[in-house]
Amino acid sequence: MNIVELLILTLVFVALVAGHFFPWHWLPVLVNERGNLKRVLAYSYGSTCVLLGMAAYEFSLLPTSQTEALIKLYLFAAMGTIAPRILLRFREMGWALEEQDESTNKGRSQ
Repeated sequence: MNIVELLILTLVFVALVAGHFFPWHWLPVLVNERGNLKRVLAYSYGSTCVLLGMAAYEFSLLPTSQTEALIKLYLFAAMGTIAPRILLRFREMGWALEEQDESTNKGRSQ
């Protein structure tokens, strides 16, 4: 894997992570009642990221088969989709632990 290929894969990963944290609620037409991007639009966004990554592979003239490039793109896209969910879960667990510590400390001080 050379630097150009790593750059393409990293850009796909970052685009998907950024899409997760983008404030879509600023555009009320695009979000559902919970403030999340509508499913069809979310899948379209992810597919477009992979498609643009595939186009970047083609324009970079890397000696990589299309199947190999697509597999790598899908793996990085999957990681870019799952990583924000894991980060949010860890953040929620950290807050739950802080609340638990605070309630434990309050019980001891009384």
